Amino acid sequence: MRVDVLDAFFASAVLYGVGRFLFWVNKTMITLTADAVFGHFKKQGAQDFEPPPMLVIDDVEKKSD
Repeated sequence: MRVDVLDAFFASAVLYGVGRFLFWVNKTMITLTADAVFGHFKKQGAQDFEPPPMLVIDDVEKKSD
C-alpha cells in the first residue's frame, strides 16, 4: 500500500484544524458556564471580591463545670 505524502499532509492538516476548532468550542462552553455560575470575577479582580456573610449556627450545648 502506497501513501502519498501530500495526502498524508492534507489529512494531518484537517485533523489539526478539526481538533483546534473542537478545543475552542470546549473552551468557550466551559468559560460561558463558569461565568454563568460564578459571575465575572475576572473583571472584578481578586481584591474587590467580598464573599457573602455566613450564618453560623451553633447547636452544641455549652456545658458548665
